[in-house]
Amino acid sequence: MENASKALLFAAGILIAIILISVAVYLVNMSQDATKGVGSAMTEMELMQFNQKFTTYEGVRTGSQVKQLITTVNSSNVDNAGTDLLVTVELGTGIDAKYLTGDTTGNYKFDGGNAKKYQVEITPYNQDGAVKKIVIKGTSGTSGS
Repeated sequence: MENASKALLFAAGILIAIILISVAVYLVNMSQDATKGVGSAMTEMELMQFNQKFTTYEGVRTGSQVKQLITTVNSSNVDNAGTDLLVTVELGTGIDAKYLTGDTTGNYKFDGGNAKKYQVEITPYNQDGAVKKIVIKGTSGTSGS
């Protein structure tokens, strides 16, 4: 009888040790998941900041504002060279092609009139949700020289 009670105490000790180890592993996994959540939240914040550099120029803008947008695009493309965060700029309808020049590295120059009005559209976004392409369109009275 004495051996049986010692065996039961020994088994209970092993069971308690297994439960404590399981709880410790569970807590470690939970803390890693929480850390991953914080990391992705930072990525979302960085994505919002990246997009906001361009989305503030969406809508009808003056030529000088479009030039500021082009400067922002050029700076971003230099900072993000070799990544999938390069932003392209294209001219849409109602605007003369001579107003925008660019090269294969994503360096653009806009020569539209400062006081003229232009429609700036951002489309599409890349698979991560970052701005990928900006289209500049003429509004009434901007297609001429």
